[in-house]
Amino acid sequence: MKKPLFIFCMAFTVAVVAANLTGVRIAAVLAAAALIFSAVFVIVKYKNSAAICLCLAFGFIWFAAFNMLFYQPVLNLSSQSVNFNGRIADMPQQFGKIARYIVNVSEVEKDKKSKKVHFKLYVYADPKFVNASVGDFVTFSGKPEMPDSSDNSFDSRAYYRSKGIYLTLYDNGNTFNVTKSHGLRSLMYYAVKVRIYTLNALNSIKSQNGRALSKGILLGDKTEFSAAWKDLFARTGITHAFAVSGMHITFLTGIFAFIFIALGVPRRVSAVITSAAVLFFMAVIGFSPSVTRAGVMSFVMLFGIVFGKKGEVFTSLSFAAAVILLINPYSAADVGFQLSFLSVFGIMTLGVNLRTALRKFLSIPFLPQRIVNAFADSIAATLAAVLFTTPVSAYQFGNFSLCAPLANLAVLWAVEGIFLLSVLFAVIAKIGGLAFLIGFLIDMLSKYTLWMIKLIADIPYAQLYTNYRDALIIILFTAAMGTLYMIFRKNGARITVPILALAFIIIFSSISYRPIGADGDLVFSAVNVGQGDALVLMKGTSAVVVDCGSSNVSNPGGIVASFLRKNGIRRIEAVIMTHPHKDHANGLDDLIEMMPVSTVYLSPHYDTTEYGKAAEMAAIENNTKVINVDSDKSFSALDGVNLYIYNTDDGVSDNLNEYSLVVFADYRDSEIVVTGDIPSSDERKLVNSGRLLDADILKVSHHGSNTSSCNDFLQAVTPEAAVISVGENNYNLPNSEALERIRRYTDRVYSTLQNGTVSFLTNGDGSYQIKWGE
Repeated sequence: MKKPLFIFCMAFTVAVVAANLTGVRIAAVLAAAALIFSAVFVIVKYKNSAAICLCLAFGFIWFAAFNMLFYQPVLNLSSQSVNFNGRIADMPQQFGKIARYIVNVSEVEKDKKSKKVHFKLYVYADPKFVNASVGDFVTFSGKPEMPDSSDNSFDSRAYYRSKGIYLTLYDNGNTFNVTKSHGLRSLMYYAVKVRIYTLNALNSIKSQNGRALSKGILLGDKTEFSAAWKDLFARTGITHAFAVSGMHITFLTGIFAFIFIALGVPRRVSAVITSAAVLFFMAVIGFSPSVTRAGVMSFVMLFGIVFGKKGEVFTSLSFAAAVILLINPYSAADVGFQLSFLSVFGIMTLGVNLRTALRKFLSIPFLPQRIVNAFADSIAATLAAVLFTTPVSAYQFGNFSLCAPLANLAVLWAVEGIFLLSVLFAVIAKIGGLAFLIGFLIDMLSKYTLWMIKLIADIPYAQLYTNYRDALIIILFTAAMGTLYMIFRKNGARITVPILALAFIIIFSSISYRPIGADGDLVFSAVNVGQGDALVLMKGTSAVVVDCGSSNVSNPGGIVASFLRKNGIRRIEAVIMTHPHKDHANGLDDLIEMMPVSTVYLSPHYDTTEYGKAAEMAAIENNTKVINVDSDKSFSALDGVNLYIYNTDDGVSDNLNEYSLVVFADYRDSEIVVTGDIPSSDERKLVNSGRLLDADILKVSHHGSNTSSCNDFLQAVTPEAAVISVGENNYNLPNSEALERIRRYTDRVYSTLQNGTVSFLTNGDGSYQIKWGE
């Protein structure tokens, strides 16, 4: 075996990634199978194959052992009364009236028995200790739980596990206490101090856009990114620019190389100092998978200089992956880990051939070859990275970003400029005039970046969707790669194979993909946003949205915007807020920023909550017409749908639920009624008022609460089907008595908790096709 380290690291990585997909039991079976094959290959004297199988077995065994020895013992503490001792592991973060502390737990006490341990824990407690330093001692007690999995947009437990966080604890008993440490401080203590100093320096940038992008690009801090920004970055495929990685490490090592060459420092000495600087920078960022991958690869190269051996890029990459997975094998499930390694692998394989081909193709007389080469290299690296990461993006997010290469070419030079200027700004932040100039340049580059990304994102067909948001997309890509390699192996297969394979799955997915309303039907959907409401009427390329909020799922606006785009919606004719509670309105501002909206209808007393105010402000900033519904309104939309908005406000109660607007949609012989959170008293008022209520589809009021859905109202509506927007909750919703009343009128009762997103399709004849889980 010519490259034993590469073979071991690659086989180990493949095994751990496979084990993440299969689970512990199957990983154990695969380990046994690999050991058996290894023994067989030893007998028949295929030593290389035996060694590879042995490395695979080690990967499977390590995954199973890590689960048994480290992960499961921690999970066994879940829902148990436990006393904890540990140290602050990272900078605390405050969220309103609560702070999140990351604690390295060193000792637990349960049932009066103490045990030495080592794991990380999220603790949500009083923010009075938010200025605690890394390394400070902490004690607290309570019942830890597995991270919340109520967010239906992704597997949050797998996400936290990939970050090394296995449990969370809410300090309801106010037991969290911090004691200052006065001993020798760790590397992380000083790294966090530098991070805090840098953040404070960048916070003095006057422009909000410049400040946010500076912190995101330099430190990976996305706290000032709006949901609309994150949506744009994801759609255009440049999210990687804000995951501190190889680009940043390259800049850092380049700066040190320039300084040391200028000073005449010996190469070996400069390599050692640069390695220390890279390690410290990784600590400042927090050892994320992307920066760890880049850092370990950099160490391999730098150590090669120290010991007089040339570093090999594939060995460096595989070694970096193995190190990360040896520390935490669940890191393989992290999207950042997958995209980071695949993009670099693509650049190192396909990128080399693309670069050569593009340099020849783009060679123009009278244009300096250096400029041609730089442009060709940039295009080659971008295309190679996109080609290798697109199948994973499609698998994870259900779409292909066709505009990613263009977006990367258009803005990465600006991103590099913001990075370098941000470093400079952090150093000279207190030098008034010079800092103002640097801040101005950062602002200009930030405005250009955001403008260009939005421009590219709005290009028709910049993003394609797929029905195959599962392993099939990866299987198809792999099968296409293998088939095409056999066809083109003698003629530049390294370039041809991945390009044609990607083209195949994109064309296949595009042809086979059908939006819900592809036949021109009117579609009414209760979008699954957890504990909240997000109702959508769609027809053709337009939609009407009633509410968009959630109390337990992050970014409901992004979920609804993605659902609309996936189903071919290009504009929203109207957004209607039934009332401004969080679970109905906290995503409206993001939705208005993400998609063009013609008119926003605001509920009575919308300005009594921050969510109602934010929706109005977003509408104003996006030049959207705003109508305050102080009395009944009606309008036509979606080519033939008549909409009636009923105002139930009598000015007596201070309960916002009693001010909920009710929306009645009439399309030929099909009717739908959406009720917000109105209580039974308002339901009876509507019945007595003689307003249109007889409908085929009922969106059940107040998430199925027993305070709504009274018999008088249900008798007036006489629904053929009902849908309840509800998620995981502690309110006993939907209520069994309310369900019993509803089922007297229809046995077709659906909920987003049980069925996911529920859609009703009709051509207006009063009959409906029902789909769920879309």
